[in-house]
Amino acid sequence: MKRIFTFAAMAVMMVCYCHAAIYIVGDAPFGDWDPAQGVEMTDNGDGTYSILGEINGTIWFVFADGLSNDWATFNNDFRYGPTDGDEEVNLGAWTTTQKSGDHGAYRFSGTGEEYEFTFDLANGRFKIDGDAFIDPPMVYTVAGVPTVLFGTDWDINNPDNEMIEDAGGLYVLTKKSVYLEAEPIVFKVVANHDWGQSWPNCDYVAQVPEDGWYDVTITFDPKADEDANISCSVVPKLAIDGDVNGDGEVNITDVSAIIDAIFQDNHSSRFDVNRDREINVADISSVIDIILMGPPKDLMGEIVLYFYDTGWAEIFYDGDEQVTLTVYLDGEETELEDRCLWLGDYGEHTIEVIARARGYKNLYAAFTVYWEGPGLPPDYCPEISITEEDDYVIVEATGQGEVRLYIDGQEVENPYCLERLDEDYWVHIDASNKVEGLEIMYSTMDYLVLAKNGDEPDPRDEGFWAVVLDKDGNEVWYELSLGEDGNYSATMSLYSVVYGVETSTGDLMVPYHFVINGVGYGASSDMQQASLLSAMDNPLIEGSQYNFCVQAGYHYTLGVMIDWDGAYYGSAAQGIWTDNY
Repeated sequence: MKRIFTFAAMAVMMVCYCHAAIYIVGDAPFGDWDPAQGVEMTDNGDGTYSILGEINGTIWFVFADGLSNDWATFNNDFRYGPTDGDEEVNLGAWTTTQKSGDHGAYRFSGTGEEYEFTFDLANGRFKIDGDAFIDPPMVYTVAGVPTVLFGTDWDINNPDNEMIEDAGGLYVLTKKSVYLEAEPIVFKVVANHDWGQSWPNCDYVAQVPEDGWYDVTITFDPKADEDANISCSVVPKLAIDGDVNGDGEVNITDVSAIIDAIFQDNHSSRFDVNRDREINVADISSVIDIILMGPPKDLMGEIVLYFYDTGWAEIFYDGDEQVTLTVYLDGEETELEDRCLWLGDYGEHTIEVIARARGYKNLYAAFTVYWEGPGLPPDYCPEISITEEDDYVIVEATGQGEVRLYIDGQEVENPYCLERLDEDYWVHIDASNKVEGLEIMYSTMDYLVLAKNGDEPDPRDEGFWAVVLDKDGNEVWYELSLGEDGNYSATMSLYSVVYGVETSTGDLMVPYHFVINGVGYGASSDMQQASLLSAMDNPLIEGSQYNFCVQAGYHYTLGVMIDWDGAYYGSAAQGIWTDNY
């Protein structure tokens, strides 16, 4: 027999390591964060590098395959570290690392012993072997009021108020079936029974909406930012009418509790079963009636809320039982109007509803709604027009909605006739627009009513003035008042009375200039040309050769500052800004 042998050739893979130098850069003993003085690790010849170091306390460090006097070069070309922020290293476990740039450092705590750092370049990882430093356990306690909830007032040593750590690293304190009055819960979270570490800086306050039985849960996250590390949940229990002792049943013990309250002159609302604001025999009779009716049943319907973008919330009970609804808006009890509730203000609101019926358990529901307000087209902003005649001036405001006209702060008929007098006088003209009861937009302007006799000198030849252009290109003059600081300024609306010139960056800019004793500064070409002297922090934005500009928006302050050498400096201080130009 002819035998055929097939020989399998074994490919021998030669592993060749490129022996680069690897360094640790960090706190002592690893170079004190000098990117040129890192400590070189020992090459083990198998793609790993190691070094021994005595670590006492907490240190921060990174690895590098090169050193440099320049931090930018070190970070961009040589640094190995976390990919996103700082990272704590566990003893004996491999930690993945990579070229990271300046994204943070590794953190390790030692007990003063010697530790071995091993860096595996081929696999992009490292580990630390030795004795671990264990932080002492933290004990978090809640201290606050009321006494009925915490047992003792502001007691940082009460073991009943120590928080329990859950699987997610949060600390929780739960108090169940506590009868609370409608008053605030105020507390702090304290570390290790020492006021030296407590959160928040100001006391945490949670409002109890009404007298009743509640489950209270306080949660603390020691790793979160202070403005979000504490939460408090105050959840009403599904209370049973007549269950004054909160044991979940209505029986003779509740009758005894009311009798005790009467003899002890205890006026707590939990004993007011019939809700007549008195604690007396009538409450005992109410409990007996409930006992005779049998155990309370569950309400079979549900509480429904419809929210509309007009700011109204419709609330009702969808079920066959006859119930009474108690409604709280942002913690305050509120009456319904034909099943509807008006929010009043834009923003986020909490609505809580309790449905009650004799012989049934109370039904509770909570809703969070956010009212952004009506999205209105630009033509809702009223327009002001001026018609000049020889003996009078007609002022009119037009636009959609309920447009109102004001002269010097007083509402007048629209349109309104202003009579010319023998002397010049100023009036301030405003127009507002109200939609669904809210004043949403307004337009304003100053207007000088000229004297009937035009031979009088123009008062604008004296004093300090700021001049802007309205939407028709006409000048609108604002007289600057002398302030206590010796400077002249005026606050004005640059919203609808002026027009905006869009710049290359998309900003809306309003041209303006100053007139000082008849001389224009930064003025348009038909006036005497002059330039405001420049100042180091001058916020003026030069819009053209002859005009200065300021961004369009609500309430700007334009003014002229005068230094001790008599030089003028212009200013434009931004007030309330709006993007809805």
